[in-house]
Amino acid sequence: VKANVTSFGADQVTDRGPEATQRFFNWFYWCINIGAILSLLMVAFIQQNVSFLIGYAIPAVGVALALLVFLLAAPYFITKPPSGSQIPAMVRVALTSCWRPRMRILGQAPIHSVGIGAQNERKAEDGVQMDHSEARTNVRVLRKIGRA
Repeated sequence: VKANVTSFGADQVTDRGPEATQRFFNWFYWCINIGAILSLLMVAFIQQNVSFLIGYAIPAVGVALALLVFLLAAPYFITKPPSGSQIPAMVRVALTSCWRPRMRILGQAPIHSVGIGAQNERKAEDGVQMDHSEARTNVRVLRKIGRA
């Protein structure tokens, strides 16, 4: 559930601009982390000192209330219809990273040439020429990153 909450919540505020999205994620992560710490401490304390059944019932009631709120508010949520299968895109990325590291992805430049041109231009502006060994090192690093 937690993995879907972030994208679902972001869908609710994306029409309001990047500041609203940033604010949502700030509040979301603060609430998730503080809630996790407090619930862990409170539930563990109640289970050990009051009753295990009450300590177990508190999160169960919380989940039931969250489901009820979600179902009651569902007509007001912004939902985006699926835009097709993501499986071909995932397979293409996996094949690109594992099979052929120099393969072009959707018309992009090959992995071995990404970023090097910008470095050459930057150094040419400064009057310094780029050493070819440095370029080969950059290519090796970019290939490792590209495979990750």
